[in-house]
Amino acid sequence: MSVPIERPPNQRQEKAPVTSARSEAPTGLAKFVNIQILVGESVLTNPAMVKQLIKAILLLVDRQSRRSWTLADIFSSFYSLISVAHDVSALDRGFGAYANVRQGWSDKMKKVIVEKNAALKHLHAAVDREGEAKEWEEKLAEEVSHLKAKLESAFIDFGSANLELESVHSELTSARFELELAQVDCESAD
Repeated sequence: MSVPIERPPNQRQEKAPVTSARSEAPTGLAKFVNIQILVGESVLTNPAMVKQLIKAILLLVDRQSRRSWTLADIFSSFYSLISVAHDVSALDRGFGAYANVRQGWSDKMKKVIVEKNAALKHLHAAVDREGEAKEWEEKLAEEVSHLKAKLESAFIDFGSANLELESVHSELTSARFELELAQVDCESAD
């Protein structure tokens, strides 16, 4: 995310490195000062950072070189440092926004993964229950088949027992008939 900075038309659009500031004296000597910018820190509201920025402007130790600077040179150098600080601050805001968006997506992904794992767990449980139901169904089918075989065997046994019973009944009927005849014969003989 970039925030445009309004600059005078004659100002160059160059950016200095984030960790160092460079200042050149009119004599051509160049010196550097290290500026540490902490993540999430506002550059212009931190007195230590302002002090480092001013120190970066006044890099030259040689008094004569500093005296040869014009007010325009000092302000130009200060403006470029403020521009760098503004760019770093905009970068920091951009990285903060990126971190927030990334954290939001990370949270959403964690939630989706938890939901996926829960759905997968339910699916595995359903598959296990279906497997158990199939096993139970096969067991019941086997038991029904066994009971049908027993029932058919019982019907056959019942049929043969019924035939035996009818045979015994007919024998009993004939025996009773003979007994009645024998009784009638005994009574008539008396």
